[in-house]
Amino acid sequence: MLTADQVRTRRKGHELTILKLSPSDEAQMLDIASRLIIIFERSLGKKRDTLNDELADIIVQPRLIKVFEGLKKLLYDRSQFASPENITPSELRTLVFKIASKMRAELKEGERFERQAVLIAAAAELEIDFLKLDDVLFADLKGEQRLTQFTKLHPQRLLEEYKLGQEQAVLLRASELNVRVRCTSPSTYRYLFRQLKFRRMLFEITPIYHKQGEHIIPSVFDDLGAPDEYEIKISGPHNLFKSSTKYGLQLALTLPILRICDTWNLSARVHWGKERTPLDFYLDHQSSASVTQNDLNEELALPEELETMLAQLKKHKSQWRARRSTKIIHLSGVGVCIPDLIFSHPDRKERVYLELMGYWSRDAVWKRVELVQAGLAERMIFAVSSRLRVSEKVLDDELPSALLVYKGAILVTKLLELLNELVPATEAKTETEAKTETEAKTETTNNSEPEIELKL
Repeated sequence: MLTADQVRTRRKGHELTILKLSPSDEAQMLDIASRLIIIFERSLGKKRDTLNDELADIIVQPRLIKVFEGLKKLLYDRSQFASPENITPSELRTLVFKIASKMRAELKEGERFERQAVLIAAAAELEIDFLKLDDVLFADLKGEQRLTQFTKLHPQRLLEEYKLGQEQAVLLRASELNVRVRCTSPSTYRYLFRQLKFRRMLFEITPIYHKQGEHIIPSVFDDLGAPDEYEIKISGPHNLFKSSTKYGLQLALTLPILRICDTWNLSARVHWGKERTPLDFYLDHQSSASVTQNDLNEELALPEELETMLAQLKKHKSQWRARRSTKIIHLSGVGVCIPDLIFSHPDRKERVYLELMGYWSRDAVWKRVELVQAGLAERMIFAVSSRLRVSEKVLDDELPSALLVYKGAILVTKLLELLNELVPATEAKTETEAKTETEAKTETTNNSEPEIELKL
């Protein structure tokens, strides 16, 4: 991952732009990228200091220094350095100094102190090769570590990674992002939304419809069929009070995912420079990343809290069952909610959705509260970390949703209690309702591209 000082930018008014390489500069950096990769390849087994000395011999024009430093950073990220195994240099030095002190004290008048004799004695005591001893004596120092692994790539690919890395480094300073995405395939939308959920981004999704040149948000999600595009608002790390480094990394890793869309454009508010001056940053791209059908059908792992909760649920004798949710819940003018799980009971007609809110921001929780208070019909449980200091009482008992505040792990007993409160045992299915639900499940299974439900 690049840092801000490795990004070539220009400020014009209140807008920040990334400087593009001219054709001649790009050709020059492509040649340098090739030389860098060769140096890293032939440095396998050599010390880091030796590698750094070779890299320092490359001469680059001053205006391209940031590009050069960025390319080196990306190659170092693809490398692994290590000290010799089974040897602790600090303990080895202690032993050598102990033997050296003893030998020096035993020296007779006129005798010279022999460093090699000390090393030979230490090697004999440790039963290791004397010739390797001097080499590993300071192996725990960064410059003495040896390059043990390097993942090679094409020079053009390295240059492309630098260009992407610049965009990611800028977005690490963002407080807010707005993205418009358009995909021809619903499967691509589903893949994008799954990735956002998997990385636990703070985002709001609004479906956009175009009719006679106007943007329309329908009152019912499926009134106009599939949306023309989606608008996604993502909170940036500089809009958070804590955990910004971890969140910023997840945000940076999200940027390449946007490239699977046919078209997308992004606007962000970034805080740049030592003064953290607020500036506007824009990106506009066509599709530049490939995604396979296996990627689109990939089942990403659930967050650890949910995996643990589901494992505990299986141990209970409750008839409540959980599966991944396949629905986007939309309320016009308020927002979109994407649940993680859906709970069903064989003897009760209503289902309950659960969304894990995590611990990034309290604002996201209040937006869900607004969604419920504005008339959300679905029965929802929002699992909220106690770190956000939100009370479960902010949602009235009369509302069809509830907050489940957890600390560390979600208590299954508390979950079951909320499920039974939201769907009491008196709300049993009639024979007709049970038959209708079975037919609906069959119809949904046969429909490979449902318009209302998006599999996440």
